Amino acid sequence: VCTVVNDSVMTCLAPGIIYTKRQVPDCGVHPDEFGFILDHVSALLILNGTPFTYYPNPTFDPLGNAGILE
Repeated sequence: VCTVVNDSVMTCLAPGIIYTKRQVPDCGVHPDEFGFILDHVSALLILNGTPFTYYPNPTFDPLGNAGILE
């Protein structure tokens, strides 16, 4: 489920990735297999060959007016 915040920001909830060790490392987790189920889109169902890093509880830092992270 996604929520439109404004004209340039949309936030989407993502399912959790089961991590069997005590704590997820700060550098993220690289799942063995992943993809996305979207309405009438099959190209994104399996993305295993694509670099993907999952960061638990990420934060969003908006860019300033000049388009630069302040």
